[in-house]
Amino acid sequence: MAMDLSAAAGEAMQSVALSLPVAMHTTIPASTAAFTAALTSGMLYSELDGNRPVRQILTRMNTPMFLRTDRRVFTAFLFASLDLKARRLSYGSAGQAKPIVRRRDALMELESKGPRIPLGVQPKVSYLDSRFTLKRGDVVLFYTDGILRQTNERNEEFGVERLRAALQSMKPRTMNANEIVQDLLKSVARFLAANEQNDDITLVVLKVR
Repeated sequence: MAMDLSAAAGEAMQSVALSLPVAMHTTIPASTAAFTAALTSGMLYSELDGNRPVRQILTRMNTPMFLRTDRRVFTAFLFASLDLKARRLSYGSAGQAKPIVRRRDALMELESKGPRIPLGVQPKVSYLDSRFTLKRGDVVLFYTDGILRQTNERNEEFGVERLRAALQSMKPRTMNANEIVQDLLKSVARFLAANEQNDDITLVVLKVR
């Protein structure tokens, strides 16, 4: 997913959600993971109606997930809301990978405050939200760990360092968000060479104009 964002956009707020059901046991049927994903999506959409802060959305989703999902499955989840006018990103993570920001030629990871326990692991978790003010030209990369687990013929994983290097090597000033996504996927394809993709890859790129 790619989003080029500017304060002139019609909507004042934009939201990003990454959800990944994770099996704690290899014999979990695909239908169980699919049910968990559908439940997570439905609960998220119901929470968006109230214009609640990120911390409340995560906290309110967690307990029903604990009560209604298979104990062998939990959900790694990240939710972010962007105030386009203020260029302020509010986000919270329940076990997802840390987003990466490229600002000019520097890379930084966005740390999350409070517990980062995946949804559905414990009955009550009080999540917190974090904030980060973006600047014109910033690129924000959200991703699940599927991209990190891609393995080449030498049984090496792509890993976070290669992901950072791929983002660092780009010239994002001349690229839109979709071009950045495609370039990252090409980096993975070159790494895999003759190997096939072994896990789902989810990428969301925001570029502030």
